Amino acid sequence: MKRKAMVILCVICLCAACTAQAAGSGLPAFTSVRDALDSTEGYAVIRDNEEYIVLILEADGRYFRVVTFLDSRAKELYRAAMADYSTAAMEAFDEYAWSLPAGSVRELPEAPLGQAELDGFIGKKLRELMDMGFSRELILSGDPSEPPAAVSLEYGLYRYEFEVTEGASGDPELMAVLGAKFDGVSSAAFEIAGPEEYSGER
Repeated sequence: MKRKAMVILCVICLCAACTAQAAGSGLPAFTSVRDALDSTEGYAVIRDNEEYIVLILEADGRYFRVVTFLDSRAKELYRAAMADYSTAAMEAFDEYAWSLPAGSVRELPEAPLGQAELDGFIGKKLRELMDMGFSRELILSGDPSEPPAAVSLEYGLYRYEFEVTEGASGDPELMAVLGAKFDGVSSAAFEIAGPEEYSGER
């Protein structure tokens, strides 16, 4: 599988054993990035670049972010993978980088909207949602010649999918919401300032 962007997004859904808890902290304890991936109960998303890996995972209905900074060998493998775009090169990077010790583990400071809250948006126009702070990320459609059937909107640290009607005069912002569901984490959940944000942390 080729990865062409500098930032790679891989969505992994896993069913595995419960996440171990760090003594007294209430935070999951992991030995490596791979251990964190294997310990997730259902949902995990990983992004990597030449400097760090950011993993967001769900455990017991809570969402956590694991940040691991790459060592020189991982950076070398990443650069080789970006230059080569081959499956073998990416697998070599993943095998090494995911074996690195898990870095800082923090719980995301907000929870996703519940289904009852999402159901409260039924009947509203997309423009109303955007006025409330939702940002349009992607319009989805099964057939390019047909009006979009759903739109993906980001709000805070999470993303939601809204089923919509056709808007008046083809204006997507006038589409009305027919239904909504949680659709993962937003791009904002991966934003970190850099190593200084984690100074003093493992």
